[in-house]
Amino acid sequence: EIAVLYEVKIVHFADGQPIQFEERWVDAKKVPQFLEQDFSVVNTSDYLIAKSPLERGSYTIRAVAAPDEIANALQVAPQSPTLVLRRQTYSAGRVLTFVKMWHAGDRYQFAGEL
Repeated sequence: EIAVLYEVKIVHFADGQPIQFEERWVDAKKVPQFLEQDFSVVNTSDYLIAKSPLERGSYTIRAVAAPDEIANALQVAPQSPTLVLRRQTYSAGRVLTFVKMWHAGDRYQFAGEL
């Protein structure tokens, strides 16, 4: 079976500064209305969770020098440090979405509790 994927690229802002550049690929067969959404109003992750129940996911976080496209989107110098979260999520036993979220290294941190 040939997969049909939607791709979106979105810059997320906080306090007027770009904090995340999102590159996302979504299984078009599972979420056929995905590209018709106004993602300046609805968050991509929230929309996907509402339309297709999350079964499980996996992610990695790496430090990466910003390529030109990412640096421009995040308004940082090329090759600046970024944190990249790569995540894939599953629904009904299949990959639903794969996303790379780039964050300006000097404006973002990941935190959690155990």
